[in-house]
Parts: sequence; C-alpha cells; structure tokens
Amino acid sequence: APASAATFSAGFLLALIALLASRGLWLRRGRPILATLLVFAAVAARADAVLCLPLLCWASFRGRSWRRFRTLPTFWLMLIAAVAALALGRWLVTDPSTTFYGVFFKPKIFCAYLIFGLGGCALLWLVQFVAIFRASQQRFYWLGALFLALPMMFYSWQLFSPRHLMTTALAVLGCGFMWKGRALFRFWRNREPRVVRYSAIAVLVASVLPLLIGIYLPFTAKPRPVFTRATEFPTADGLWPMGATLSFLNRWRHADEVPVDHNQPVWKAALAADFSGCGPIRPVSIMASDMNAYLRLSVRLQSGDSRVIPWKAIADGKVPCAFIDLRSLCVAGGGVIHPNRERSALALLTENGLGMELVSPLEHGQAIVRVFANGEVDPRIAEYLAVAGLFAGDEFKPAGEILSAVGESAWLAGDRDGGKSLAFSSRAAFSIRGRPAEQKGDWWLLHFSAADLAQIEDVSLDSRAGSNFSIRRWLGVLPDYMSRRALKK
Repeated sequence: APASAATFSAGFLLALIALLASRGLWLRRGRPILATLLVFAAVAARADAVLCLPLLCWASFRGRSWRRFRTLPTFWLMLIAAVAALALGRWLVTDPSTTFYGVFFKPKIFCAYLIFGLGGCALLWLVQFVAIFRASQQRFYWLGALFLALPMMFYSWQLFSPRHLMTTALAVLGCGFMWKGRALFRFWRNREPRVVRYSAIAVLVASVLPLLIGIYLPFTAKPRPVFTRATEFPTADGLWPMGATLSFLNRWRHADEVPVDHNQPVWKAALAADFSGCGPIRPVSIMASDMNAYLRLSVRLQSGDSRVIPWKAIADGKVPCAFIDLRSLCVAGGGVIHPNRERSALALLTENGLGMELVSPLEHGQAIVRVFANGEVDPRIAEYLAVAGLFAGDEFKPAGEILSAVGESAWLAGDRDGGKSLAFSSRAAFSIRGRPAEQKGDWWLLHFSAADLAQIEDVSLDSRAGSNFSIRRWLGVLPDYMSRRALKK
C-alpha cells in the first residue's frame, strides 16, 4: 500500500513538473487551477510530496527575488492545496507513525540506499548543488540549494527503504527541467565547460552501469563484479540488489514460481488462508504486523471486513483469536507490538500461553497463523520457534531436508560462498562435522555461522540417532555482516 501511494503521488508530481515547466499559451489561464489540483492530489496520496513543492516553486520562478514571487497567485494556491491535503490526511488518519517512522540511521545502510537506490541521480543531485553555488552568490539562489536538500534532510535519519528517496529523485528531476535549473546549468557550462562535460559523463556512467553490472559481496573483504545475482540487502519493502538491476527486475517475471523475497510467498499464503477459524465474528481480527496489509486485502477479496489489533487483545481475552503471517512472528521487529523488539514475537506469544496453528499451506517457508488464547502450538510452528533463536531475530528460510546417509554432504552448492548462516534441526540427536546438536525442548539444533563455513572444507553428516527422523536445513536470508548483531558493532 505505501509503495502504491508513493507511485500515485510521484505521477501527480511529474504532471505538476511538466505543467510548471511548460510555456504554452493555452495553459496560462488554466495553470493555477491545474497546479492546485495536482498539488492536492500528490500530497493527499502521500504527504511527503510536500517536501518537493518549495523547490518546484523556486525553480519555476523566473525572477531573482521574493518581491515578485509573493505576488504570483499560482504559488499561493499550491500552498493552500498542500495545507488542505495535509489537514485532511491528519483528520482521517491520526496515527503518528504515518509521518514519523522513528529515528533510524546506520551509515552502512544509508550509503547502500544512496548508492544503489538513487544511483546516478545521487551524483546529479551533487552536481546541481555545485551548479547553484558556482553560478551565483545571491542568497535567493542559496535558498534553492536548501530546497533541493529538503527531502534528503527529512529522510536521512529515518531511511528505511530506497522508496523514501523518491522525493529526492523528483526534486532533482524538477530542478533539471525547470527554468531556473536550466538557466543555472547553462551559466555554469559557459564558465567551466570542461568540468560540466566531465560531470555529465560521470552522471551518465553512474546511471547506466548499475543497470548492467552489480556487486557480489558475501563477505565485506571479497567483492566481485557480476552481471546477475548481485548481493541483495534488506529494505522495508523487501530485498534490493547491489546493482545488476535489469537482471533483478527480470526475475520478477517468474516471481510466482521462484520468489524474489518474502513478499510473494506471504501474499500467496494469505490468498490460500482460511479466515473462518474464529467463528462468525466479524470483522476478522488481524494482528498488528508489518505485513498485515496482505492479510487485510485477502480478507477483502473474500468479501469480508477486517481490523488490526495488538497481540495483547488476545492475551487479555478481548478477542478470541487473530491472524498473522509466520514471518512477522519469527523476525525481530516484525511490527508486532511487544516490549522487546530484539526478540521474535513468536517467543513472546508462546511465553504468554497463546496457541498457534497454520491456516494456510506453507509457501516457501511462509504461512498464515491463527493465534488464540490458552492453546497448543502446532509442531511445525514450534520448530520455527526453536530455529528463530539460532538466527537471533534475523530472517531465515527452510532449505530442504537431509534424508541421506551418514557421511554425505549436508549443504547445498553455494552455501560456502554465500556468506550466510546455516542451521539444522531434527527431532533426534545428530552431529555434523564433529559438532553435536544441542537439545532445545523437543528439537535438536545446530548452527554454523558464515565464518565457520569458510573454515571448513566439507560439512558432512557424522551421525544420527534415528533413521526415522529427518534433518531440516535452514539458511539465513542475508549475509552475516548484515545481521542485527553485526550492525550493532
């Protein structure tokens, strides 16, 4: 839903840029009305569109001072439309999380989003700053630099996804197409033609190269260029590649059969889920999580209504049960409201005596879970709970079962090079490469970090207590240096 809203908002802003940049006579009378409508639609679709408006007004203004600027009705109407859209949105949605995500700044993640999210646009953003300061020393032009930096200033300390850089990209595009941006660039080109020529080449290369070539980075000290399967890093919307973007986008053609990230299997599980487990009570209760929109949409497609509730409502007996996706229960910080976000919600719910059962088939390790008070936990979910402790809140996925004889390899090709943790679980005792599994409840568990795997020539099954029990493999979704523990260092 947020991504769709951002796309609609960006579409309205692009139309506004085209309108303000146009000099057609037929638009003179209708320009203020059209601009007002487009601003209202853009800000109503997504409030952060307002961050682009100061720059668009400044860049489309053909004067050099604020005196004439204050007399233009179009800009005043745009201001009124933006304030009206913000006020209407605040009246309809009072949740502060819709405008503030919480302070989050990790230098490594910020650089990854900036380089692989904006790409050549980030370099063009810097070039535009240089053009503004090199072309004029007037304060009115310095104000334009402040407006150009405004979207980045707002999101740099709460940057959870490259999607949040869309306003920065639109600001750069608007500045480049508007009258003042073109005039400043021409002035700078006449003063320093060689610098401008090299800057243009650098922007072009930085824009095209990441589409074709990416970086495979299983370990921070072992990068190598690739054309496909670049290393992916996490965002609030799913995984995003370190370059080779065209290859990554091509994978979406077959995302139904081979998921790109967790979004596809969670959605398929939601479509196949049976939401009648709580009886005839309506609306259907969906537990608060980062993925609840998928469940709510599935309920709506089944001609039902839904509501989002906190997990405490079940423990306190306010509702008999609720539904949630398995992934949000397993990862730390999955959006489930609980006091300690460093643990998985699955452990928290179990400690509070809540029962859980699957209400959908497992789709690539993802499923929909019904949570209810005073009940048993499905053995399949109990296994996820046990394994989640090994990955310390990081995302993981099942990677097949080992049914082979003692002495055969216990890993798949590529595990050593992937830089990801590998874990094993079974109902019976076993050992791999001389390391015995440890018992946790009904499960025997064994974990190998990426550093462990890099030092072992072969990971083979040494022994197993019973031939009737399978040994399941689990693989971390991200390289170990992207884990929660690594980012804290």
